[in-house]
Amino acid sequence: MGDVGSVKGYPVGPTTFVRDIYVLVDELTPGRLLHSLKSGLATHYEGTTIFGQYYELDELIAIYLRQIRERVEKETGQAVDGIVLGRPVNFVDSDGEVDNQRAVDRLRRAAREAGFQEIAFELEPVAAAYHYELTLDKPQNIVVFDLGGGTLDVTVMHVGDPGKRRVFATGGVGIAGDTFDQRVIEGLLLGHFGRGSTWGEDAAPFPNQYTDRLVDWQAIPELNSPETLQFLQLVQRTSSHPKQIRALESLLINNYAARLLDEVERAKIGLSSAHFELIQLTGDDIDVWQPITRSQFESLITAEIQHIETCLLDTMKCSGLTTDEIDAVVRTGGSAQIPRFIEMLGRVFGQRRSSCRTLSAA
Repeated sequence: MGDVGSVKGYPVGPTTFVRDIYVLVDELTPGRLLHSLKSGLATHYEGTTIFGQYYELDELIAIYLRQIRERVEKETGQAVDGIVLGRPVNFVDSDGEVDNQRAVDRLRRAAREAGFQEIAFELEPVAAAYHYELTLDKPQNIVVFDLGGGTLDVTVMHVGDPGKRRVFATGGVGIAGDTFDQRVIEGLLLGHFGRGSTWGEDAAPFPNQYTDRLVDWQAIPELNSPETLQFLQLVQRTSSHPKQIRALESLLINNYAARLLDEVERAKIGLSSAHFELIQLTGDDIDVWQPITRSQFESLITAEIQHIETCLLDTMKCSGLTTDEIDAVVRTGGSAQIPRFIEMLGRVFGQRRSSCRTLSAA
């Protein structure tokens, strides 16, 4: 309805405007990447729009959990109404117990929405300790070093005698494989998409806001808007590096972001067994060829390595045990296989305790 107004001094009533609205949905789109959903639980991140429909983060996790419940029920032929959810000691971006509790509450709501009635939680490194305990024939004091995609979790625990299990201390930080991927993108790849270039008659710097978002997978879809694409096309006409700006435009239009993230992760994993890898991404108007060495990778995550070692040592201090009282170090999680962390554990606890104690990453 239009506003009540006047024309040449004569009052005019409300006017109804009718517009045809067309909503275009590409049915052949490859989909929308949903990655590390649990990492947003402790924050104030609410949700996202997917193909025109808004989903809260709790809803997205509920969809995932519902699929698990339905598949288990199909395989077993029985109703499943209970679930035990693993949780990190400290969720990603948590500033304390209030944020951790927010994350747990959101997980509980998601599980309830997915159809589960009995919902329990267990610390992920404690669950790993229980699994390791199945291999023992005598009691041990162990350190679980769980470094996965979202968080580092450390537990110092006595296992091997179910009646005398004891958790001496737990610790954790919101640093893990996803953070390492971000550091690689920040340090080596943003230049391929226009970072550091200039545009316009005054050679103005290309705004960092457009490349900053490539570091955060959740923010990348927000760039794929008519306004952003129009601006990128304008910049290309006067840019000092039009090819790189065109590559950024292609990354957004052709949904190459998921492939880029996969390629960064593949190279990171490869560096655990090799000293050199290539990050490659080719497509329409895009040709990324970026070498990376193991020493480069370790340099890019220097600050994170220091935080992780500090967390490990602080947890040991809180446990009241000395390193000589630890019988074994259990490594779990994909990032726990990174050579720099294997070396760290060997240095702190000794090679005998830290070698050959690896659980498959779940």
